[in-house]
Amino acid sequence: MKTYGQYQSETRVKRLLTYAVGAFVVAVMATACGKKDEGGQVVATTPGGVGTSCVGCPTATTLLASGTGRSYSGITGQMSNELSLQFYGDTAAMGVVSGLPGSQSSTSYRGSVVAGGVLRVREARTMVAGGWSGSTGCNLPIADYTLATTQPGQWYGQMFSQLGMSSTAGPVALTIRASQNSVWSAVPALVDLAGAQFPFHVVSTLEVTSSAGGTCVFYVDGRFYFSNI
Repeated sequence: MKTYGQYQSETRVKRLLTYAVGAFVVAVMATACGKKDEGGQVVATTPGGVGTSCVGCPTATTLLASGTGRSYSGITGQMSNELSLQFYGDTAAMGVVSGLPGSQSSTSYRGSVVAGGVLRVREARTMVAGGWSGSTGCNLPIADYTLATTQPGQWYGQMFSQLGMSSTAGPVALTIRASQNSVWSAVPALVDLAGAQFPFHVVSTLEVTSSAGGTCVFYVDGRFYFSNI
């Protein structure tokens, strides 16, 4: 027959085992909830990327590609801003390629596209007098601006056009038109200022209109090096 001391000892062991198993389960669940790539770095995602005022945007979307790119100052050569976006296609249009269900990818998809992400401005802009043309540039403070689509674009392969976005967070409101756009595979993957990893780099010309006045043009290039562009 077990003594009272033996009974207490076994009870403590069982409790410790129960707590250990519980802690292990919580740790596993926490790890599973974090979306990471195979390299262990967090991959940022913006579900849907559709703004509340978007007209004609698809109601159901599927992630096509995640990409980032930077603009550089033509005067100093330093980074002026960083654009990180997640692109989504119309789920209903993903369809079938070559008889294979669900086989469309960023290279084969044709159809509507929306995007969400962030524009990180690291060089403040101020409108300046432009002579005969009046004031040029825009008033744009340094900040991170969260973006969502207000006008869907068209995706063809890894080229996209007619995409309109606006800011949903930031010190001033931004309206953005993206033209001359493409995404290209990045090897190794690019890592943005927030530490998120992206398998594509974005090339785009952005016309950014600020509610504080004026329109700025940014030439976004995904090749993370300093150059006068």
